[in-house]
Amino acid sequence: MAKSNVLECQKREVSSKGNLNKLRRQGLIPGVVYGRDISPVAVSVNYNDIFKIFRDRGTGGLYRLNLQGGDSVMALVRDVQKTPVTKEIIHIDFMKVVMGEVLTSLVPVIVTGEEDLIKQKAIIQIGLKEVDIECLPGDLPDSLTLDISDREIGDKVTVGELELPEGVRVLTDPETMVLVISYADKTVEEETPEDGEVVEKTETEG
Repeated sequence: MAKSNVLECQKREVSSKGNLNKLRRQGLIPGVVYGRDISPVAVSVNYNDIFKIFRDRGTGGLYRLNLQGGDSVMALVRDVQKTPVTKEIIHIDFMKVVMGEVLTSLVPVIVTGEEDLIKQKAIIQIGLKEVDIECLPGDLPDSLTLDISDREIGDKVTVGELELPEGVRVLTDPETMVLVISYADKTVEEETPEDGEVVEKTETEG
Protein backbone atom coordinates (compact mmCIF):
# COMPACT_ATOMS: atom_id res chain seq x y z
CA MET A 1 0.00 0.00 0.00
CA ALA A 2 1.30 3.46 -0.90
CA LYS A 3 2.34 5.64 2.01
CA SER A 4 -0.16 8.40 2.75
CA ASN A 5 0.64 11.98 3.70
CA VAL A 6 -0.80 12.86 7.11
CA LEU A 7 -2.25 16.32 7.76
CA GLU A 8 -3.86 17.74 10.88
CA CYS A 9 -6.89 19.84 9.88
CA GLN A 10 -8.88 22.33 11.89
CA LYS A 11 -12.52 22.83 11.01
CA ARG A 12 -13.41 26.45 10.33
CA GLU A 13 -16.43 28.56 9.55
CA VAL A 14 -17.01 29.61 5.95
CA SER A 15 -15.95 33.23 6.17
CA SER A 16 -15.18 36.44 4.32
CA LYS A 17 -12.05 37.24 2.33
CA GLY A 18 -10.79 39.35 5.22
CA ASN A 19 -11.04 36.44 7.66
CA LEU A 20 -9.31 34.13 5.17
CA ASN A 21 -6.42 36.58 4.91
CA LYS A 22 -6.26 36.67 8.71
CA LEU A 23 -5.94 32.88 8.74
CA ARG A 24 -3.05 33.08 6.28
CA ARG A 25 -1.26 35.65 8.43
CA GLN A 26 -1.50 33.11 11.28
CA GLY A 27 0.34 30.53 9.17
CA LEU A 28 -2.79 28.59 8.17
CA ILE A 29 -4.06 27.73 4.70
CA PRO A 30 -7.83 27.59 4.14
CA GLY A 31 -9.22 24.63 2.28
CA VAL A 32 -12.27 22.48 1.72
CA VAL A 33 -12.91 18.73 1.87
CA TYR A 34 -15.67 17.37 -0.35
CA GLY A 35 -16.77 14.04 -1.75
CA ARG A 36 -19.60 11.91 -3.02
CA ASP A 37 -21.02 10.97 0.38
CA ILE A 38 -20.12 13.97 2.56
CA SER A 39 -21.14 17.60 2.77
CA PRO A 40 -18.28 20.03 2.04
CA VAL A 41 -16.21 20.74 5.16
CA ALA A 42 -14.27 24.02 5.45
CA VAL A 43 -10.84 23.37 7.00
CA SER A 44 -7.48 25.00 7.59
CA VAL A 45 -4.05 23.34 7.56
CA ASN A 46 -0.66 24.47 8.79
CA TYR A 47 1.25 26.20 5.98
CA ASN A 48 4.63 24.73 6.95
CA ASP A 49 3.22 21.19 7.07
CA ILE A 50 1.66 21.33 3.61
CA PHE A 51 4.60 23.23 2.11
CA LYS A 52 7.02 20.52 3.30
CA ILE A 53 4.90 17.74 1.78
CA PHE A 54 4.53 19.55 -1.54
CA ARG A 55 8.27 20.32 -1.61
CA ASP A 56 9.38 16.77 -0.82
CA ARG A 57 6.69 14.67 -2.51
CA GLY A 58 4.66 16.96 -4.75
CA THR A 59 0.90 17.36 -4.58
CA GLY A 60 0.14 13.81 -5.70
CA GLY A 61 -0.49 10.75 -3.60
CA LEU A 62 -2.97 9.92 -0.88
CA TYR A 63 -3.64 12.14 2.14
CA ARG A 64 -4.96 11.15 5.54
CA LEU A 65 -6.77 14.22 6.89
CA ASN A 66 -7.15 14.11 10.66
CA LEU A 67 -10.09 16.42 11.23
CA GLN A 68 -10.69 18.28 14.45
CA GLY A 69 -13.03 16.19 16.59
CA GLY A 70 -11.49 12.81 15.83
CA ASP A 71 -12.75 12.12 12.30
CA SER A 72 -10.29 10.92 9.68
CA VAL A 73 -10.72 11.16 5.90
CA MET A 74 -8.64 9.71 3.06
CA ALA A 75 -8.41 12.23 0.24
CA LEU A 76 -6.60 13.52 -2.84
CA VAL A 77 -5.49 17.07 -3.56
CA ARG A 78 -7.70 18.21 -6.43
CA ASP A 79 -6.77 21.89 -6.68
CA VAL A 80 -4.11 24.22 -5.28
CA GLN A 81 -4.59 27.96 -5.64
CA LYS A 82 -1.48 30.17 -5.57
CA THR A 83 -0.75 33.86 -5.85
CA PRO A 84 0.23 34.77 -9.44
CA VAL A 85 3.56 36.43 -8.60
CA THR A 86 5.00 34.80 -5.46
CA LYS A 87 3.30 31.41 -6.04
CA GLU A 88 2.37 31.29 -2.36
CA ILE A 89 -0.31 28.70 -1.54
CA ILE A 90 -3.61 30.38 -0.62
CA HIS A 91 -6.25 27.61 -0.85
CA ILE A 92 -6.45 23.82 -1.25
CA ASP A 93 -9.29 21.54 -2.37
CA PHE A 94 -9.29 17.96 -1.04
CA MET A 95 -11.54 15.24 -2.50
CA LYS A 96 -12.51 12.32 -0.27
CA VAL A 97 -11.92 8.88 -1.78
CA VAL A 98 -13.46 5.48 -1.07
CA MET A 99 -10.63 3.03 -0.42
CA GLY A 100 -12.19 0.09 -2.27
CA GLU A 101 -13.07 2.01 -5.44
CA VAL A 102 -10.81 2.59 -8.46
CA LEU A 103 -9.90 6.23 -9.06
CA THR A 104 -8.14 8.23 -11.76
CA SER A 105 -5.47 10.81 -11.06
CA LEU A 106 -2.69 12.79 -12.71
CA VAL A 107 0.76 11.96 -11.33
CA PRO A 108 4.07 13.66 -12.18
CA VAL A 109 6.91 11.94 -14.02
CA ILE A 110 10.24 12.50 -12.24
CA VAL A 111 13.35 12.17 -14.42
CA THR A 112 16.53 10.88 -12.73
CA GLY A 113 19.99 9.71 -13.83
CA GLU A 114 20.65 12.53 -16.30
CA GLU A 115 24.08 13.51 -14.91
CA ASP A 116 26.26 11.64 -17.45
CA LEU A 117 24.16 12.86 -20.37
CA ILE A 118 24.52 16.45 -19.21
CA LYS A 119 28.30 15.96 -19.06
CA GLN A 120 28.11 14.90 -22.71
CA LYS A 121 26.36 18.22 -23.41
CA ALA A 122 23.12 16.46 -24.29
CA ILE A 123 19.81 18.29 -24.29
CA ILE A 124 16.94 16.52 -22.52
CA GLN A 125 13.70 17.79 -24.01
CA ILE A 126 10.74 17.05 -21.73
CA GLY A 127 7.53 16.51 -23.66
CA LEU A 128 5.27 15.29 -20.86
CA LYS A 129 5.41 16.10 -17.15
CA GLU A 130 2.30 14.21 -15.94
CA VAL A 131 0.43 11.06 -16.89
CA ASP A 132 -3.14 10.00 -16.20
CA ILE A 133 -3.36 6.76 -14.22
CA GLU A 134 -6.01 4.46 -12.78
CA CYS A 135 -5.70 2.44 -9.57
CA LEU A 136 -7.12 1.78 -6.12
CA PRO A 137 -6.45 4.60 -3.63
CA GLY A 138 -4.05 2.43 -1.65
CA ASP A 139 -1.89 1.87 -4.75
CA LEU A 140 -1.71 5.53 -5.75
CA PRO A 141 1.94 6.63 -6.17
CA ASP A 142 3.19 10.16 -5.48
CA SER A 143 4.96 10.08 -8.85
CA LEU A 144 6.45 7.83 -11.52
CA THR A 145 10.24 7.72 -11.79
CA LEU A 146 11.98 7.60 -15.17
CA ASP A 147 15.65 6.62 -14.83
CA ILE A 148 17.62 7.60 -17.95
CA SER A 149 21.10 6.72 -16.64
CA ASP A 150 21.43 3.93 -19.25
CA ARG A 151 20.04 6.00 -22.12
CA GLU A 152 22.07 7.49 -24.96
CA ILE A 153 21.94 10.63 -27.05
CA GLY A 154 19.33 10.10 -29.74
CA ASP A 155 17.02 8.02 -27.54
CA LYS A 156 13.32 8.76 -27.12
CA VAL A 157 11.09 7.59 -24.27
CA THR A 158 7.33 7.12 -24.60
CA VAL A 159 4.64 6.64 -21.96
CA GLY A 160 4.53 2.94 -22.77
CA GLU A 161 8.13 2.56 -21.54
CA LEU A 162 7.45 3.91 -18.03
CA GLU A 163 7.81 1.42 -15.18
CA LEU A 164 4.56 1.17 -13.23
CA PRO A 165 3.99 0.08 -9.63
CA GLU A 166 1.83 -2.98 -9.11
CA GLY A 167 -1.86 -2.23 -9.45
CA VAL A 168 -1.38 0.94 -11.53
CA ARG A 169 -2.59 1.32 -15.12
CA VAL A 170 -1.72 4.27 -17.36
CA LEU A 171 -4.60 5.90 -19.26
CA THR A 172 -2.42 8.29 -21.28
CA ASP A 173 -1.72 7.14 -24.85
CA PRO A 174 1.34 4.83 -24.62
CA GLU A 175 2.81 6.37 -27.80
CA THR A 176 2.92 9.86 -26.23
CA MET A 177 6.49 11.16 -26.04
CA VAL A 178 7.82 11.73 -22.52
CA LEU A 179 11.28 12.99 -23.48
CA VAL A 180 13.87 13.13 -26.24
CA ILE A 181 17.64 13.14 -25.70
CA SER A 182 19.50 15.10 -28.37
CA TYR A 183 22.80 16.84 -29.04
CA ALA A 184 23.17 20.45 -28.05
CA ASP A 185 22.46 22.81 -30.95
CA LYS A 186 25.60 24.21 -32.52
CA THR A 187 25.42 27.60 -34.11
CA VAL A 188 27.71 27.88 -37.13
CA GLU A 189 28.79 31.42 -37.81
CA GLU A 190 29.33 32.20 -41.46
CA GLU A 191 32.51 34.08 -42.21
CA THR A 192 31.95 37.37 -44.03
CA PRO A 193 34.48 39.81 -45.47
CA GLU A 194 35.63 42.51 -43.10
CA ASP A 195 34.25 46.00 -43.59
CA GLY A 196 35.91 47.72 -46.54
CA GLU A 197 37.41 44.52 -47.93
CA VAL A 198 37.04 44.18 -51.68
CA VAL A 199 36.66 40.74 -53.18
CA GLU A 200 38.06 40.73 -56.69
CA LYS A 201 36.92 38.39 -59.40
CA THR A 202 39.37 37.50 -62.14
CA GLU A 203 37.81 37.03 -65.53
CA THR A 204 39.25 34.37 -67.75
CA GLU A 205 40.21 35.69 -71.14
CA GLY A 206 38.51 33.87 -73.91
